[in-house]
Amino acid sequence: VPSAVQQDHTAVSLINRVSAVQPGKDFDVAVVLQHIPGWHSYWENPGEAGIPTTLTWTLPEGFTAGNVRWPVPEILREGPLAVYAYHDTIVLPVTITPPENLDGVPNVFIKVKAEWLVCKEICIPESAELAVDLPVSQDVRTVSAHAAIFAQHEAAQPAILAEKGTYTTGKEHFILSLPRASLAMENITNATFLPRQYNVIVYSAAQTFSLDKDTLTLTTTKAEDMPTGDVSGFLMVENDDGKKYFEVTLNRSDASPAPASSSAPEKEAAGFLLALAFAVLGGVILNLMPCVLPVLSLKALAVAKKSGQEHAHVAIMGVSYTAGILVSFAAIA
Repeated sequence: VPSAVQQDHTAVSLINRVSAVQPGKDFDVAVVLQHIPGWHSYWENPGEAGIPTTLTWTLPEGFTAGNVRWPVPEILREGPLAVYAYHDTIVLPVTITPPENLDGVPNVFIKVKAEWLVCKEICIPESAELAVDLPVSQDVRTVSAHAAIFAQHEAAQPAILAEKGTYTTGKEHFILSLPRASLAMENITNATFLPRQYNVIVYSAAQTFSLDKDTLTLTTTKAEDMPTGDVSGFLMVENDDGKKYFEVTLNRSDASPAPASSSAPEKEAAGFLLALAFAVLGGVILNLMPCVLPVLSLKALAVAKKSGQEHAHVAIMGVSYTAGILVSFAAIA
């Protein structure tokens, strides 16, 4: 199994931070995805479209793998949809914990199956199986040639706010509140929340904020059937000096304050006619694709052949065909 693979739209590799494994001492490995220009993959919460990258580990007995330490994604607009995605090169580190006793074990073989969706105008699923083989050292381990990549990833990670914030929900709104002092930023001009959990907010809805002496309040549109427990994610805050990112955890509050001042967003909805127009456009594009267009001529010939059949028979076949489509898509929906 290789440690690096070149796919059509991405290059993927498995790298190790240390040169050897010591019994009972955690160490880091990482999957590195390099996208060709213009293509992107997705965060653990992809937003309104997409599929997150998944890592499935095969480890020796007694070893365990932690969660991925995801970098901050970009917010991309795909038509009316908002997604959380990555361009260029991203590093997905994971901490491996070995057992306390590795007597008689000369080497440790670590294997991962990485699966991701890469998109531009179209989306292509890609995957690879990767592995690294590390020696076991009872006394000494040194950093590998890849150690600088891990250090760069960690330097770019958001600061973790020690003080938790809160959130409340109204009929339509999700309202986030954070102690202003914990941000240690002046002249704040914008704030945006990227939730880690699915179905917390409407990702494409406007997010607005207000400040008072003690609190930053952010208001946006909540999703239907949102979870009721704690919520976590990244908070992007801008001021005159640029952007900063924070890792935040929000406890649900029983209080239900009104949305902040005049900055409360109006609910954004595409409207039925706009949605219908996009559906028709999507259907036209689908039928013009090279894999579908030749089939239309075959269908036209099949329709033409029915000109010599009885009208009642043709009508029954048409109704049956239509009913089959409606039942099938109703079941999928």
